[in-house]
Amino acid sequence: MELLGEFVGRDGKQQRLRITCEVPSESGRFQGLLSGLAQMREQVTELLKTVEGKEVQDPAAAGGSTSASEGEP
Repeated sequence: MELLGEFVGRDGKQQRLRITCEVPSESGRFQGLLSGLAQMREQVTELLKTVEGKEVQDPAAAGGSTSASEGEP
């Protein structure tokens, strides 16, 4: 069994995530799926951290403004 995910950034760039789950045993049918979900969660967290880091470096990409009129009387 596999878990597939796709992330499309604001720039339109696609990133695919693919996790292969362990073959389930009779005693723990869902254990492989749970393990795969945990791995997918880790990958998504890491992906979002890198995306967030890029947006912090480029305030314009995150919708921020550096206009001189903001915050000044």
